[in-house]
This record gives sequence, C-alpha cells and structure tokens, in this order.
Amino acid sequence: MTTINALRTRLRTRLEESTAAVWSDAELDECLSSALADYSARFPAEAEATISVANGATFATLPGEVLSMRRVISGDGVVIPSRGAPTGSAAGEELAWERFGDRLYFSRPLAAQTLTIWFRAMHDVSTLPAMDEELVILLAVAAALDARAIQDAKRGIPIDRYLLQMARNTAERALDRRGRRLRVSALA
Repeated sequence: MTTINALRTRLRTRLEESTAAVWSDAELDECLSSALADYSARFPAEAEATISVANGATFATLPGEVLSMRRVISGDGVVIPSRGAPTGSAAGEELAWERFGDRLYFSRPLAAQTLTIWFRAMHDVSTLPAMDEELVILLAVAAALDARAIQDAKRGIPIDRYLLQMARNTAERALDRRGRRLRVSALA
C-alpha cells in the first residue's frame, strides 16, 4: 500500500521537478485527487459495509462513498433483490430495495437488523492497487500540466498544446491497455 507522499514524490519525478519550484505539494495533491477520481470512474473500488436499521424502518442511509449499489444482504443472510419498476400497488410487493440519493428505500418495513451492502466506491490511496499506481501518476501528470496551462494562459504565457495532448493521450492509452484483467481457469 502506498502513501500520498510516495505518490507525490513519483509525480514530481515524472514532472522532472526535484523540489517544489513550479508545483506546491497542495497543487500536486489536488492533481492526484483528480487522477484518483478519473481512475475510479473507470475502475471503481469494490467495498462492503454494514448498516443497522431499526424495527419498522423503510429506508437506510448509505455511507458517503457509495458510487453504485451492487447487493443488499439481510441480517439472516438472505439477498434482498433490487426493486424493478413497480407495476401496480406496492401493498403485495416482495421485499426489495432501490437507491435514491444517499438512501436505500425498501418496499416493506424491515425488522431490526444489520444489513450488509456491497457497493462500488471511489478509490483513495489506501485502496489503489499497486499495479495501477503508475496509471494514477500518468493521469496526475496530465492534470498538473492542464492546471499549469490554465495559470499560464491567465498571465498571457503561450501554451504548449502538443505537450498537453501528449500527456492526455499517454494516460488514455495506459488506461485502455489496463482494461479489466480477467483470470480464467477450466475444470476438467
């Protein structure tokens, strides 16, 4: 597991800056945050959490980091299905869930229990796979050059559009090559 300091040092090396002459630590940290968000949009972290609900509850508040829901499991281990489009009265509907905003709504009141949820979330430095650190660095390089180009343009300094495009293209090609890695085995 890496740290933000280690990623920042690698980013500075890529930018050929040994000390904070052009980019401050805060600016590079912002570029790394942006890069993690871009990376997470393509390859979100898969996470699990528990949510306690009171007797008779019809909704539960989700943790703040949830991008998308994958599964809800009741306290007794039964998978609660995602709710499809309602076709009539909700009175006879089986127990199901649907997400709206930062809440999970249930079609029927629940008994007091602890639910387990599986979801996709943004990566942070602690969840970033080691094999993908270089992808985030490449995205951060493009973000840093973009930020510098904006600052330079405000001052009337000419922008090297070719350099910006090359940085973006390099990051995009690396992301495309990464794809989803799949391990397959066959049973004889």
